[in-house]
Amino acid sequence: MKDKKKLLLGIVLFGSIWGGLEALGINSMSSLGFPLKSPFLAATGILVLGAARILFPHRGTTFLMGLVAAGFKFLTLPQIFFCQVTAVIVQGMVLEVAFSYAQKRNLSTWFSLGTVGFLSMYVNYALFSLIETYLVLNPFWVEKGFSGVISYTFIEGTYAAILCFFFINIGFALGRSFAPVFGQWQALKAKAYGIATLVVSLGCWISGFALYR
Repeated sequence: MKDKKKLLLGIVLFGSIWGGLEALGINSMSSLGFPLKSPFLAATGILVLGAARILFPHRGTTFLMGLVAAGFKFLTLPQIFFCQVTAVIVQGMVLEVAFSYAQKRNLSTWFSLGTVGFLSMYVNYALFSLIETYLVLNPFWVEKGFSGVISYTFIEGTYAAILCFFFINIGFALGRSFAPVFGQWQALKAKAYGIATLVVSLGCWISGFALYR
């Protein structure tokens, strides 16, 4: 299987997995009455994308996976909530920059990677809320104004930052653990890899349609 095809399948696979886990997380937390969902969703995103970045260490892959996950939300939500779609795109974009920085600096210790995950969440939350307030002009955010940006960034953003300090490390560790097996599977069982990738991705999308309804 050609490298470009492997990469494309990987982007579809992990973007779909992230989208599917978001649907499952939202459904589960809503059932349990969780007051703050976004920090756990952010942690799920950094876990999946962190593992994927180790398996596909090419610049731009994290952002493209974010676009797949955003498309997942756009097509599976019963109503189109552009704020949710934007949140996924922004996180994919911020993590693309964060992971590229970590790769360039060859960061490998728990503390250094954790710091990248920690700080990236403040950027993520600040950027998302600023976009919604001043560019998209979402009425929910416009009503809150700049105080809403500050509150969201330093309250929910802090919870997300603490979780992501650990989850970026877990994601990278999972990626390193599975990388040898994953690479052999791609090389020796290319056809099976392609079929399994499409089946898992399709399963995530079907689950998304079911969970969001």
